[in-house]
Amino acid sequence: MAVSDIAASDIVETVPSALIVLDRNLNITSANRAFYQTFRTSADETEGCHITTSEPAVGYSALRTLLESVIPHRASVEGFEVEHDFPTIGLRTMLVNARKIFRPGDHDGSILLAIEDVSEERAARVESKRYWH
Repeated sequence: MAVSDIAASDIVETVPSALIVLDRNLNITSANRAFYQTFRTSADETEGCHITTSEPAVGYSALRTLLESVIPHRASVEGFEVEHDFPTIGLRTMLVNARKIFRPGDHDGSILLAIEDVSEERAARVESKRYWH
């Protein structure tokens, strides 16, 4: 079976990173299972909400700046790190990758965000520096 034979939705659900799709107004149009597990939320609480007002409060000012200022001028952003105190999962450091995506007939495009929780990795790095200094 070729990769092209697999439905895109099946691929998205298999990816371990939290993925969300935003419309041009920064409303969440869809998310994958990893997103809902990471942020302890559901489609009902998330889809259709603006990124800055969604239940997991993914929208913090740094990410909003990225989406409103950087993305319109660049096709993608990789490795954007933000720290935020989420209501459901506490203080976390997230690594965000963003890319404009275009579909036939969609002239405004959407934004695909991949969000990876790197909190433990960052904490281990800080602890390691403390140990060796």
